[in-house]
Amino acid sequence: IEDICKNCDFIDATLLLLNGELPSDEERSAFRHAVIADMQLPAGMIELISTFPREAHPMAMLASCVNALSTYYQEQVDPLDRAQVQHSTQRLIATLPTIAAYIYRHNTGQEFVAPDLELGYVENFLTMMFGDEQGHYEIDPDFVDALNLLLIVHLDHEQNCSTSTVQN
Repeated sequence: IEDICKNCDFIDATLLLLNGELPSDEERSAFRHAVIADMQLPAGMIELISTFPREAHPMAMLASCVNALSTYYQEQVDPLDRAQVQHSTQRLIATLPTIAAYIYRHNTGQEFVAPDLELGYVENFLTMMFGDEQGHYEIDPDFVDALNLLLIVHLDHEQNCSTSTVQN
């Protein structure tokens, strides 16, 4: 994990887990482009988030949104179709930061900031969370590095802390 944290970012580590090996430059570039392109949510999802009470728990909102995503991609729900599973996985990786940022902004009474195709994965998340209403945000490379490390370390964390505690 130390080597991965030093030499990779979240996208590299994600591809390592999905494919069992680090990506080639072409695979990395294609996946990055596809994930960033999929970060935009369907309009109905934005409306769904805005209907939740502002004091609602963010995890309940996130779970509802993830479940609702399947209603927008009904042609991609066959768990036995490898291509559908891969595309759904990619879309989930792409949309989770957008959903989380929109939930945060909704709960804090701020306007939503759309993802920017010119930004990377972590940079998009930080901008969607903390950018002004026009989407302007001064990206601190130290924050990007720290969030990348956090995401990598938690990427293969197959069970939550409560489950881990009960098992011990």
